[in-house]
Amino acid sequence: MSLNNNEIENIIEYLKQNNSETTWIEVKENKIEVDKLGETISAIANSCLLDDKDYGYIIIGIKDKTWEILGTSNRLSEYHLKGGQEVKLYISTKNFNSMLTSILKSSGLNVEFKDVKLIGFNKIQIDNLKVKDMAGNVVIDGKRTTAGISLLMPTRLNRIDVYNGTVNLERRKNNDFNIFYVIKKDPKKKQTYDPTSRIGKLHIHNATLNYTDTSFDKKISKRLTKVNGRLETAKSRGFSLVAKGSGNKNQDGTVEAVKIELKQLLKSKQSIYSMFDKIKNSDERRKEFRLNFSFENVGITEELGQYVPLEMIKAKGGLLTGVLKLENDKIKKTTQALGSLKIKNGKLRYVDLDGDIDNVNAVIDLKKDRIMVNADTKLNESPVTLALTYLVQNQKLNLKLVTDKLPFEQVARYKIIKDSKIKAEGLVTGNLEVNADTKNKKTTLNGKFSSDNIKISNYNFQNIKTNMKIADEKLTLTDTAFLFDQEFSGFRINEDVKIGKFVYDLKKKTGTGDYVLNNLGSDFNIKTITGNAQISAKNIITGTVRSKALNGNYVVNPKAQTVVVNARSNSYFTVNYGGKNYTINPDVDNLVVKFNEKNVLRSGHINAKIKDLSMPFVNTVNAKIRIHNGNYSISGTAGIKGGGMVNISGITTSDMKHSYSLKLPKNVDIAKLLRANGYNFKGLDKAKLPATLTAKISGNGNKISGTYNLYSPYGEYLGEYEKLNASGKINDLANLDITINTNVDELWFGYQRLKNVSGNLRIKDNIVNITSIQNENLNASGKFNIKTGKMDINAGLKDYVLYNTSGPKINLKVGTLDANLSGTVDKLSGAITMPSAITSINSNYVGDTNAKISIKDGVVNFDNVTLRENSLYGTYDLKTGISDIGISLNEPDIPKLLKMKDLTFGTKSDLSLKGDLNNFNLAGQVILGNMSFKTYRIPHVVAELEYSNGDIDKLFKYGTFNLQKLKFIGDNQETLFETNTKFDLANVDIDYRIEKQKFSLDSVQDLKDKGYSGDIDFGFMYRGSFENFVTGVQIKSDEIKLSGFPVKNVDIDLQANEKNLNIGQFYLEYEDNPLLVNGYVQFSPIKYNVSMLAKDFNLDFLGLNKDVEQASGIANIDAVISSESTTGHILLDKFNYKTKDKLTLVDNVNANIDLKNNKLVVNRLDGGYNGGTFKVTGDLDVPTIPADFMKTKRLELGKFELNANLNNVGLHYGKGIDFALTGDAVFTENRLFGNFVVDNAEIRELPNFGGTDSESKTASAEQKAKKQQEKTIVEGIVEEVIDKILKQYTVNLNVRTGNHVKINIPNVSIVRNIKGTVKGASEITYTNKEIGIDGEYMITRGSFSVNGNDFKIDGAEIRFTPSTNGTASSISNPFVIFDASTIVNGDRIDINVSGNINSPEIKFSSSSGKTREEIISQLAFNTVVGNTPKKPGEKNGENSADGLVVAGSLVNTALNELIFSSVTGKIRDILKVSKFSVSTNLKQSDKTGKYSAATTLTIQDNLYKDKLFWNASVKFPYQNSNSEEKDPIGYNAWLSYNVTNGLDLRVGGESINKSRVSTNMNNGSRINYYFGIDFSTRADTFGDILRKIFRKKKLETLKK
Repeated sequence: MSLNNNEIENIIEYLKQNNSETTWIEVKENKIEVDKLGETISAIANSCLLDDKDYGYIIIGIKDKTWEILGTSNRLSEYHLKGGQEVKLYISTKNFNSMLTSILKSSGLNVEFKDVKLIGFNKIQIDNLKVKDMAGNVVIDGKRTTAGISLLMPTRLNRIDVYNGTVNLERRKNNDFNIFYVIKKDPKKKQTYDPTSRIGKLHIHNATLNYTDTSFDKKISKRLTKVNGRLETAKSRGFSLVAKGSGNKNQDGTVEAVKIELKQLLKSKQSIYSMFDKIKNSDERRKEFRLNFSFENVGITEELGQYVPLEMIKAKGGLLTGVLKLENDKIKKTTQALGSLKIKNGKLRYVDLDGDIDNVNAVIDLKKDRIMVNADTKLNESPVTLALTYLVQNQKLNLKLVTDKLPFEQVARYKIIKDSKIKAEGLVTGNLEVNADTKNKKTTLNGKFSSDNIKISNYNFQNIKTNMKIADEKLTLTDTAFLFDQEFSGFRINEDVKIGKFVYDLKKKTGTGDYVLNNLGSDFNIKTITGNAQISAKNIITGTVRSKALNGNYVVNPKAQTVVVNARSNSYFTVNYGGKNYTINPDVDNLVVKFNEKNVLRSGHINAKIKDLSMPFVNTVNAKIRIHNGNYSISGTAGIKGGGMVNISGITTSDMKHSYSLKLPKNVDIAKLLRANGYNFKGLDKAKLPATLTAKISGNGNKISGTYNLYSPYGEYLGEYEKLNASGKINDLANLDITINTNVDELWFGYQRLKNVSGNLRIKDNIVNITSIQNENLNASGKFNIKTGKMDINAGLKDYVLYNTSGPKINLKVGTLDANLSGTVDKLSGAITMPSAITSINSNYVGDTNAKISIKDGVVNFDNVTLRENSLYGTYDLKTGISDIGISLNEPDIPKLLKMKDLTFGTKSDLSLKGDLNNFNLAGQVILGNMSFKTYRIPHVVAELEYSNGDIDKLFKYGTFNLQKLKFIGDNQETLFETNTKFDLANVDIDYRIEKQKFSLDSVQDLKDKGYSGDIDFGFMYRGSFENFVTGVQIKSDEIKLSGFPVKNVDIDLQANEKNLNIGQFYLEYEDNPLLVNGYVQFSPIKYNVSMLAKDFNLDFLGLNKDVEQASGIANIDAVISSESTTGHILLDKFNYKTKDKLTLVDNVNANIDLKNNKLVVNRLDGGYNGGTFKVTGDLDVPTIPADFMKTKRLELGKFELNANLNNVGLHYGKGIDFALTGDAVFTENRLFGNFVVDNAEIRELPNFGGTDSESKTASAEQKAKKQQEKTIVEGIVEEVIDKILKQYTVNLNVRTGNHVKINIPNVSIVRNIKGTVKGASEITYTNKEIGIDGEYMITRGSFSVNGNDFKIDGAEIRFTPSTNGTASSISNPFVIFDASTIVNGDRIDINVSGNINSPEIKFSSSSGKTREEIISQLAFNTVVGNTPKKPGEKNGENSADGLVVAGSLVNTALNELIFSSVTGKIRDILKVSKFSVSTNLKQSDKTGKYSAATTLTIQDNLYKDKLFWNASVKFPYQNSNSEEKDPIGYNAWLSYNVTNGLDLRVGGESINKSRVSTNMNNGSRINYYFGIDFSTRADTFGDILRKIFRKKKLETLKK
């Protein structure tokens, strides 16, 4: 063949790299010797054969070693073969062709071909070459074949190349291949060593290989294309076939690749010495068989899987990659499979598993002694791994299968599980190990399995763990545990189940095991249940149940789906059903449960006792249930908590038809039942709700209907009602179809009454149809869809008062309110209007509230909501809860509306509230103006604030409060002060500071008008929360004026927290004299240490007090007051003090007081007081501050050792008594004694000595707290001093009246000009909390007048005398002598009273000689009983005119008392008087004899110690139109003194009828003045009355 330039260049490059020639390349510079040409060609041909080279080369024209191209002039025609014949001429002869044919046939191949021709000088082409086996089957079919030939040695073919041919390779049993039979055997020749081969290697190019293997049960066929390989056939060395080709294209895009190596070689020595070998090539020991496969991505078929020699696992699909070697075992005469194979996405079949395993990835390792398979896959996305080891020698197999959360449906494919026909759901994790002895046919299986949850028959078994073993045809489960937590029709079973061992005979189909159930939260309180279960060959399960509370047995027939249960209770146990606990004691007999029936309970008996029911009202139930063919017969009783029993009886048929009757107690107090059942909401403790209830129900299936009736005659809860009736029909209980008709005669809420409230409703198809709910104030109708929430409501309210219950009390009297609403809550539409609702605050009318509200698509629009000048506007979204509301306030005086004392302020403010009411923002501007406290005006306040993240339910407790700007504005609109702050209300952590803020006192006009001026530097700080804080105030000024007093060098520094007050410094100078205070006070427990220093301090500084007219004097104070000790001294020099009310005048007081060892030592204290002088010396304990000081304002006082001398010291008792006191008093140890003279006294009014106590008793807790809060510290100290004296001291004071002690009372009600002179003396004592008095007082020249008419007190004397045992007289029971006279209707009446107040003797006398009874009647009733002249024929008796008057008066008085008592009591409380009463009296006309009536209003109030009262009455006469005589309105006023129970002394005057006076009186009426007695008692005679009045009573001890 000729070479092109590129090929020559490649050869030269190869020579340069190796720097030498090769056995298959010969290089010559010019030419080659002809005689060596044949040898050279032969040598190169052999080298090509040995080195597997397709070509050899002889190149002429290249320089040796340097490989330089020189070129040559020689031609092929110049070369000749031996004998002289030209080479080129020889190749073209027929002899050469016949020689080639003989070469092919002499090679031993069974070949056929059509034609042979030479190509070039070293290659021949053979057309249609067929190599056949001895049976004539074509093994190799080559359409075009070339063979290399040596022209110098034409007896041998160096190389054969078959192109685009077909190779048919077939393996038969015993590794017999068809290719072994392509060489003909020559029986004439011995099979000895063949030193040469007439034919070289046969190379296959781009061929098709058809491979078949019939050595297995199923024929294996594989067709390969693009096959390249080689075949060596040598009689002396055997066969060697190597071929590699491609198969099908796989789904993943890969292409199969297979390499086949088939060798049957003769182990012979390839040398001259082999001719002496005694073992010939024909001996089998010389033969070595090899069949090797190399697979790459070869699609596995079930037939191809037969190459893996495993019976338990078969490969059926996937892609195979790896090496498989098949070799003959000459000893066992078997074929061994060796190699390593990988299966990708394979399909395997495991003998004990139903179906194929897909998507397997496996590695199969085949060795002589063992076969190992490691595979993994995913079944339903759960990983599964398999490891198999098969020991070839002893034929034992070990299989390990591991699953992780494998679906049970995959587990059920395993033969044992599949045969058990268990249907379940869940994921299983397990380790299964199978050991099989295939030789002895024995298999054991061990496994551990677990699962989080397995569902069997819709029941969940959780946390399953078990160990399984199968051996000797027995299945054994050990250490089995699982949790069972399921509900059966609302009944929960939550048990930890333990099964120690369960054995099942796979051959006999029987099993047995014990179990233990531990309660983990089942709806019964049986802690542990044990039992045994057995499975029969007929698959019948029998078992026992044992526990402390219950024992029983059961039989389960899975095929019939029945359970038969028998049980006996040993005691009560608790069962929870429907969220309620039941304590039960059931007995069950032959209860048949059939699961495939609609009604599972088919027959049997159940007796159940239930106690301690947690359900409302019912305490116990005893029920007997008989079941027959699914029909239930039920009878029993239910005990009601609070008393009573309900009887229940009826039947439920198998087709669920119900008929029951309920018999309830006749009378049930629902309130009592509620209390007995643990309800304790407000007011229930006093509630009474008696009712009668009856009901009947019946039905079919789930449709239950019936009727009910409820009646309650009267009840009390929060309010009161009368005659409540409710009745209706239960149309369909399951579908909630109920009609409700109710009526209440009266509903009372306090004094609010709603009459005849009725309602008509029906609930059906989830819709509440409200026909009407109405009474005189309310009217509502509409419908409401329970399911969708859609409503359509029309409601109206009229003449109704809306009010709140907390202060301030705001009442809205609604004239009319109309509401029309439709839609769901978040899509509500409609309107609400309320015009002109009268609004009051604390009973004061403040204006009318108007409201007009529209709602559209769930958005509430406050179109017009106003009160006075205040308004509310904006929107509220019902769906999102978002508000956008504005509030406009315009009020000139808010405290006036709220009745707040001393404070005045108004506001003009605008606020905006936005967001969810549970997370809103409130912002705006608040302006407070016209502010004042008492007489001090306060600057205007302007605040810009923002309250964010607020919660309407926890207002100002959560959120952020941002006071963006706070300004105080002066009267000229100037900014006096400005600040800001911000803090979180939920976690208040304020850090607020003002430093050196300058402020001018005279910038506030009110301060300026009061004499305040100058500049101060103000500092303030606050850190922390409201409960835990630190705060401080600093005030500095060089000079200021306070009420006109110049003060310099002011320096105040105060700090405080929640526990302490620290006075860092309080310093000022007045007239260059300093005042310094510092120290601290600890609040709880009380500790303090305060020092004060005043140097020559001018006391006219006290004129700062607006009530002080003048003050002067000098004070020097240097003192330390501490809870531990007190030291220092106090000096006062010429102290003068005068108040503007003229009640206090201190004149030239001097003091020298030392503070030593917690005592005040009074060295000197003297001066003038209210026109007199005083002097005090001695000592006393320094008062201490108690823990409740800020509440009580009272100090704790110690011992007194004081001497006091008073000389004409002016004192005041209230505003009506002035007196001057002279005398000495000594406080020592626990005694107070002294002598006093009262001079220059004037009594201008009667004081209410007992008023404080009586007021204290009747005051509310709120009033007492307010009074305590308003009390000054001075008042508290005075109270403490008096209280200490009364509690700890024995008092002995001698008091006598001196000169000028007068009574001069201008008036007491209508009694005027009460005058008199008091003389006397007494000794006052106080011992053991009782006041005693010994002495006497006289009133001389006494008189009084009523409406200008004079009364004369002839004599009045009060004596306080000791008792027989020497004890002083009680101040409440003195001895009285009283003489007075008056004229009544021209008749002088004298009264003499003598004796102790509690048992006086009263004498009456008259100038006309009236009897005692007549005088009393005249004084008390202005008439004389029994003195009316009888008319002719009139009989004595109770039907007389006077008797009728008396009887009528008594009847009318009784009626008035019955009708008006509660009303008059309220009037009395409102007017704050002691008595307010209404009475009716009859009188008979003198002219006509007819009777007329008059109603009298009487008012009474206490003046002195519940003894002295003023009284007034007004008589309103009533006459009919026929009355001839008209009576005017009458008036009566008097003073009464309560002498004893039932007896009052009266002094007063009343108007008398005009007809009873002379005609010359032109004033129309006249006043009749009187002194009399008022009494009331029950007696048979008047004498009995007097004896009851004046009988002696026991001494009453004065109570504080």
